[in-house]
Amino acid sequence: MHRMKLVKMISLDMESRKNMFQDYLVKIERMQSKVIVVSFVIALFLGLILLSVRLELISIETSHLAMLSNIMLSIFAVIVATAFLKITTPLLNRFFFFLDSSSRSIVVHAWNYGVWFVALLAILARFTGHMQSLGISIGVFSAGLAIALQQPITSVVGWLIIMAKKPYREGDRIVVREIKGDVVEITLFYTVLREFGRDMDGDDPTGVKITIPNNIILMEPILNYTSEFPFIWDYTAVSVTYESDIQLARKLVKEASMEVLGDSMKRAVERMRPHLYGTPQEADLSEDPVVFTKFSDSSVVLDVRYICKAVRRRRVKSDINEKIIEAFGKHDNVTIAYPHQQLVFHDESIEGMMRKYLQKKS
Repeated sequence: MHRMKLVKMISLDMESRKNMFQDYLVKIERMQSKVIVVSFVIALFLGLILLSVRLELISIETSHLAMLSNIMLSIFAVIVATAFLKITTPLLNRFFFFLDSSSRSIVVHAWNYGVWFVALLAILARFTGHMQSLGISIGVFSAGLAIALQQPITSVVGWLIIMAKKPYREGDRIVVREIKGDVVEITLFYTVLREFGRDMDGDDPTGVKITIPNNIILMEPILNYTSEFPFIWDYTAVSVTYESDIQLARKLVKEASMEVLGDSMKRAVERMRPHLYGTPQEADLSEDPVVFTKFSDSSVVLDVRYICKAVRRRRVKSDINEKIIEAFGKHDNVTIAYPHQQLVFHDESIEGMMRKYLQKKS
């Protein structure tokens, strides 16, 4: 239920962003049309001036004529770049249909900036006339920029890995660097989590939003609770005294677990089996809780393992513990162990010897 609500909220948020992105694309298209029209009018005006010079209707200095030609070519470059973007931007949006609206918006921005950067280089090369020195300057600038933007660049690489390999998706419950949260948004540079269980003994939500850079997947392991299915194996343990009826205790623990879980484990196993077919974990699939026994210094520990939804693990464990306490309370021969000390006097002890002596005297 928690995951369904989270996915529903994410879907509504994504729909809102999608509408905003579509409006943004419409605004870009209108802006591009205006730039083309204005640039064409300016180019037509400059063309008339150049034609008048060619026909010797007006006279102009040679240096000014060269400058006028460069301006004319620069405007032509602006027209070509704008027309190119007007054609390619919608195609780019359709090509990256598998991305969310936020990520597609970033891709479109990057594409537009890249095209205008190339157009600016062409214009600068035309005005400077020294392409080689311009290329060296651009190379040095690009190297310095790459060093300065190392973190953002590696975050983009991390985003590409997330999109391709899907180590986690929106709605998944993950743990990374002791940070636990539900993924609510994945952008080009960062991932947003809704935190759970930070300072609490359990998986309760804290209401805190955490932003982590995407490049963290290149350096840290990612624990995904819900990658293939929303279920996990969990367990709870109870200690009983050595004087207790161990077989009865095992029976009560299993019955208490089954009462809480019902047939949920059967449904979970049906969904998990296709994903775990042929793996070692397939042998651990069980439609009923499994009770394990182990010895400790002062008690017998009964571990009951079961399958439940990752987002409900604390609630399920609490309910099972309550049922176990209730079941044990109905039997005098099953006692929960707890730390305590008990003194036992043997006949060889001083107290035992005194007791024997007093018995003989009497």
